[in-house]
Amino acid sequence: MHKDDIETEAIQKFMEADVIALVSPVYYFALTAQLKTVIDRFYSRTYDINGKQSVLLAAGRSDTPLTMRSIAKHYETLAGYMHWQDRGMVLAPGCPTREAVAKTEYPQKAFEFGMSL
Repeated sequence: MHKDDIETEAIQKFMEADVIALVSPVYYFALTAQLKTVIDRFYSRTYDINGKQSVLLAAGRSDTPLTMRSIAKHYETLAGYMHWQDRGMVLAPGCPTREAVAKTEYPQKAFEFGMSL
């Protein structure tokens, strides 16, 4: 097992967590490469971080239905494989920047969603 910050810090925090929140901008209909790198490392720890609750929060520039479809499907597939209890998603299409997100209802939706957990 490769001992780096992902293993010694991030994976350890996932193992201790009750809820795993995946948060990412949408790049070409997918999670960022940085988050995908961490997720790829779950493989060696599948049994250590399965059975958790999970959520997805994502924002993307385009407001077409296609924008969120594949990221949502990837998350659903990952949650199923990891035996996570999917608690839901807050997807923010049409939000290319933090400033754009701030002008929408999505921050309030995310807040209310978090409070409901």
